[in-house]
Amino acid sequence: TEIYTLSLHDALPILADLKDWKSFTVAPKRIELMEEMESLINATLEPQALADRIRQLQEEWRTLSKGVGENLEADWQRFQEAAQKAYLPCKAFFETQAQERQENLQRREALLQRLSAFESGHDWEHPDWRTVVVALRESKQEWRRHSPVERAAGKAVQEKFDAVFASLQARLDGEYERNLQEKKSLVDRAQRLVAAEDSRKAIDDVKVLQQKWKEVGLVPRDAGQRLWEEFRQHCDGVFQKRQQEYADYNA
Repeated sequence: TEIYTLSLHDALPILADLKDWKSFTVAPKRIELMEEMESLINATLEPQALADRIRQLQEEWRTLSKGVGENLEADWQRFQEAAQKAYLPCKAFFETQAQERQENLQRREALLQRLSAFESGHDWEHPDWRTVVVALRESKQEWRRHSPVERAAGKAVQEKFDAVFASLQARLDGEYERNLQEKKSLVDRAQRLVAAEDSRKAIDDVKVLQQKWKEVGLVPRDAGQRLWEEFRQHCDGVFQKRQQEYADYNA
């Protein structure tokens, strides 16, 4: 096996020929990229899709031009001018989008202030829990409407909102738990009355329990509905027992 070595003097012409060959082979591709970029001017693509395609063509141009020794200034100027013209709709779109994100951020900041003021100003010694429920529901819905926002700028506001919302929700959950325990106690008392021997007194006691049921505060809808069905079943059992005793007496 013979090993051939080239001196630097002999290699330089070969390298020059290779560069000339690369320039020759990439020239048609450059023309293709320029024409495609020009075709994007006034294109009907969506702004984001248009911007992505412009960026892709620019990346292809940079990759294609590496190592090419000839002067590409004229071609690059034509390509770049076409890119700038094609990007004009994207520029307007992204500027409008940035403005909308900024306005959404300002609305979220205002909402955060209102919710914080609601919590700090509410009379928690005599709370209006229905108002708390409404405040939580509506603030959550409004927060979602003011979207999107810039991620970096909106992160701190999001964290503060989550903290205030969680604080209010914890207060409401505590009220829910107290009321659920009270209703469960009423269910147990109604169940014991079904087996009471004095049905007349049992009916009077059930009526008292029914009144107390109405006075218990808010509970979650699903849990409250399940307890109500159980409570009503026991109350009906007391009344049915009394009716059966009347029927037996008449017979």
